[in-house]
Amino acid sequence: IRNYLIEHCIDPDNLPNNIRVHNVRNEIEIRVTDQDSFLLFSKYRVLGGDIKYRYDKGAKMALFNSKSLKNDGDVYIVEGEFDAMALNTIYPVVVSSTGGCNSWRPEWTELFKDRDIKICFDNDRPGILASISLYKKLLGNVKTVEILLINDTNDVCEHIYHNRYFKPSVVVGSEIGVVLTE
Repeated sequence: IRNYLIEHCIDPDNLPNNIRVHNVRNEIEIRVTDQDSFLLFSKYRVLGGDIKYRYDKGAKMALFNSKSLKNDGDVYIVEGEFDAMALNTIYPVVVSSTGGCNSWRPEWTELFKDRDIKICFDNDRPGILASISLYKKLLGNVKTVEILLINDTNDVCEHIYHNRYFKPSVVVGSEIGVVLTE
């Protein structure tokens, strides 16, 4: 568990409030709260098992780290909770959906109007296609929207862990087709 946290840019000796470690069950608890820090449910990253994640009974898709929307600055939308926590150490406003890159509730769009949005999902086909889909949903409903692509690693955590900084490429519109055909 310790190595997993380190590789995902989380200091195991100084855990954020929304993370708890369960060594006996070999899992990491991610506490999902609303904008006012009220606990909605917990999602568990299971290490070494047949399943990758499990959720509290009754959990519904939510916007992870939504309380960061109270801060000023560009909004970064990333693919997972660990990516959100890693990037949140650099930028003040970072969120993700607890349902993965292909899950977006239409009512969330209203939370982002008048904001500059940067989408940075995983550097794989599902992540790139989901970036395009979300870009289309947000275009015209927010101040600006960009797709950011990480060329050297699979996701935000790996990129920050290996490089110690965050410097993706900006890719928008028809340029994304070039990436998909490579």
